[in-house]
Amino acid sequence: MTVAAVRVRSACKSSMNRRVRDLQSRRRITLEALEDRALMSVVDLTSAGASGTINGAIYRQGQTSPAGSGNIQSFVRLQQTPIEFGYNTNSRPYTDPILLNGGTGTSSTFNHAIALNSLPIVSIAGQAYVEFTLDMNQSTTAPLLSLDEVQVSVASSPSLQGYTTDGTYNHQATLVYDMQGGPSTWVKLDGSLAPGSGSSDMYLDIPLSAFPNSAFSNPATRALPLVGNQYLYLYSHFGGQNVNTGDTSGSANDGFEEWATPTLGSAVSTINTTIYNADSLQPIVNTAPAGVSVEDAAAVTGSSGVATGNVTFFFYNNISGTGTPIGAGTVPLNASGVAAYSDIQGPLPTGAYSFVARYNGDTKYLPSTSPVEPLTTLIRPTTTATAILDAAGAPIVGAAPPGSSVYDTATIGNQASALPATGTLTYEFFNTIDGTGAHVDQTVTLNPDGTVPNSSLTAALAAGSYSYIAVYSGDANYLPSTSPVEPLTVSTVATSTDTQITDVNNIPIPFPYTVPLGTSVQDTATITGQTALLPATGTLTYEFFNTIDGTGSHVDQT
Repeated sequence: MTVAAVRVRSACKSSMNRRVRDLQSRRRITLEALEDRALMSVVDLTSAGASGTINGAIYRQGQTSPAGSGNIQSFVRLQQTPIEFGYNTNSRPYTDPILLNGGTGTSSTFNHAIALNSLPIVSIAGQAYVEFTLDMNQSTTAPLLSLDEVQVSVASSPSLQGYTTDGTYNHQATLVYDMQGGPSTWVKLDGSLAPGSGSSDMYLDIPLSAFPNSAFSNPATRALPLVGNQYLYLYSHFGGQNVNTGDTSGSANDGFEEWATPTLGSAVSTINTTIYNADSLQPIVNTAPAGVSVEDAAAVTGSSGVATGNVTFFFYNNISGTGTPIGAGTVPLNASGVAAYSDIQGPLPTGAYSFVARYNGDTKYLPSTSPVEPLTTLIRPTTTATAILDAAGAPIVGAAPPGSSVYDTATIGNQASALPATGTLTYEFFNTIDGTGAHVDQTVTLNPDGTVPNSSLTAALAAGSYSYIAVYSGDANYLPSTSPVEPLTVSTVATSTDTQITDVNNIPIPFPYTVPLGTSVQDTATITGQTALLPATGTLTYEFFNTIDGTGSHVDQT
């Protein structure tokens, strides 16, 4: 964008009628340096590759193909110094003062109606646009030119006259796009960037979404292609700004300005598409698992040799190829007449989708639109795997020692890249080795990246048999799954029992363990080898013998 100061100045010819004067007053904007005035902005296309957006339409500096008079076909040509304006129509003779006084050419070769189905459609940044080429011709010493207004309308008649500033041609047409040109809304062009006639000085891209339902082959669903019995009208106004050194009443000079589309042949073309898995580049027929990324390819055939030009791909979030599409790329045909590949779409969640491809034609072939190619993404199967770890995070190898605390971990398998699983997972903990019987459950919510939080640590486990099962809930893209039973054995530990005979005062009887006759004694015992967090339980029986070697009958106390 560049900055310039502007004011509106009326410079209408006195010979024009009141209607033309009103239009000129509205359209004509003359650039002038004004001190102490707020600066206004314009879309500046005076550098190679520059672009800007006005009211949703993209204005792009051209300098690229199509170039050459044989590759583009004018549908409205204007030539007048220093201001020019007009629109295209099949109607002759001209009676509209706009056509009579704005420099609109009268030759039907360069000024005629254009059917919607012949317009090229391109994809830019994921959106579909109808594209027009501007070829401008300015003096080499004064190459700058202002584009002050553009209005695009659609009508059922190819022969309208009677332009009105609302773009409806006195209620005979539907306004599709309006630049709404004014002091801060115009485009600055430079004819020296792509000199000569037949060049592409600027591209104008109008959103396909701006066209009315009646423009589509199925108005109810807005299904492509565009129809051939509706016609496009493009009104434009040039030269209202003094942008060259020496300009005083406008900037249009030298040759003509013309709006054009690519030249089309008359042979019928056919286009067919194939959807591919974007990762494996294998064709997909109708269905694929959720999480797949896809791209489309198209082949154009006909009776007049290999097609050239380009194909625009459209991707729909439905199976019928209707509604507003995602622009999935405009791709040139290769030497075999194949355009490969569209922009990648995905990873795709479970649902219904479709591709449509539109060949924009060339000097041999007419445009064509492919049949709708449907794609259904199916809910994806999963697996759930578990691993039991000890409190330190180490895997359990063999039996765990008594007193161990453990936790379970889980992984949801068969997830697609960039489409993580959601939902919950329930850890089921059993006091049996085979995942049967009653269980204690803990439910966790999957992390945003599709990983699963760990279960909580158990309490210290006694010797015995245990098991875990993990149950994944599934979601819109992934089926539920249940892990295999994961068994856990907690082993017993060897213990020893040590005793010490004491007197009634708990004083140990020393070796050689003799006491006076009539002494009362008692025995004490200690269980060794116990795990700190899991004290031994059960009973101990003291056996008292009347022999020195623990043989014979005995008196027991448990």
